Amino acid sequence: MYYLATTFAENRKRMVGLVAGLFYMFNPFLLGLIHVYAYLPYAVMPLVVGLFCRGLTNRMGKIKSTLFIFLALFGIIGDIPNYKNYAIAALLMFLCSIYYLIVGEVRVRHIVKYIVTLGLILLLFSLWFILPFGSFLSYTSIGEKLGQHGVDFGDYGYATLTNLFRLLGSASFHGGGATYGKAYMDNPLLILIGYSIPVLAFLSLILSPRSKSVLLFSIISFVFISLAKGTNPPFGEVYKWVVLHVPLARAFRTSWSLSLGAS
Repeated sequence: MYYLATTFAENRKRMVGLVAGLFYMFNPFLLGLIHVYAYLPYAVMPLVVGLFCRGLTNRMGKIKSTLFIFLALFGIIGDIPNYKNYAIAALLMFLCSIYYLIVGEVRVRHIVKYIVTLGLILLLFSLWFILPFGSFLSYTSIGEKLGQHGVDFGDYGYATLTNLFRLLGSASFHGGGATYGKAYMDNPLLILIGYSIPVLAFLSLILSPRSKSVLLFSIISFVFISLAKGTNPPFGEVYKWVVLHVPLARAFRTSWSLSLGAS
């Protein structure tokens, strides 16, 4: 997160990076993870986005940034290939590309050329798990057996907009998986702090209305919170239909993990 924050900071880069890193390290989204192996992908994700932005804006060579992104993606993979984390990274990169295009720092041709270069290199180096996965999908009987079971939407109704605003959409906070979860739900001071931090963050839209980076990260937060609510209202039935009918969308049945983009 330090690397990503310093990529966008205009002044006091080190201080901004340090504060952003500390808030990211101790935000409720990460505290809600109850398995140690799950931390690595989320720790690496901001680094991947920062490398992408620097490569896109020529602050780092395209090939160099692509290779670093590939190495960092091993952290996103974790212990097994996790296609959900790849999709989250891709959406973050897409939103950053749109941002740089709107502010006029890069042209469409430049974005396309960089993304094609990045995509080809990542594809070639990822064939080791893409090909086996394709072979797995070819076994129709296995796919049919998997399809016979219902989909367990892992947020269990806790990923509401009010909970996601505080990054508390994880069922571990509410169902006892996180031993400290009850304090976040019942302690008045922690509840106040939980709401105050995002309020102060979005207040920057009023205090710095001309800051393009503030607008970018506000839009990113809004997009990912909207997706992370999953089957909860509003439009929860739309999300449910997508998960049940769109290929590979079942990877997002536990929707609260998408709040990573807002954290």
